[in-house]
Amino acid sequence: MTRVREQAFNSRIKKFLREQPESNASKKILEIEKFDPQFQSYYQLFDELTYELGLRIVALERPSKTGKTIRYIPSIKYFPDNLLNEEPRVDKLINEVSPLSLSKCYKHLAKELIYIIMKVSNLEEIIQTSK
Repeated sequence: MTRVREQAFNSRIKKFLREQPESNASKKILEIEKFDPQFQSYYQLFDELTYELGLRIVALERPSKTGKTIRYIPSIKYFPDNLLNEEPRVDKLINEVSPLSLSKCYKHLAKELIYIIMKVSNLEEIIQTSK
């Protein structure tokens, strides 16, 4: 299951970088990548970054109506004292009525994290402090 999450997340970030190579978000992602000399995957890179920011990406499990398959609600968990000054909470990013496959869930989370990192004005400072 971890492999599915990582592959889906990485593919969404790579797709974004291909489609919008000159965007500020793409430039920011590539800057973050340079700070990690052991860079292996965007999933691992963003996992470390979200930890430093005080948040986590979460795939909340929801059984299908038949109960035979598990579907997921992409969510962001904000911990107390997070660096975004957000209230501690779990934000569900889609309606619970329409859960996603695990792969689509992590693609959605990758896209959401791009938006979140663009809001962090002192991101480079945070990254340098954590290394």
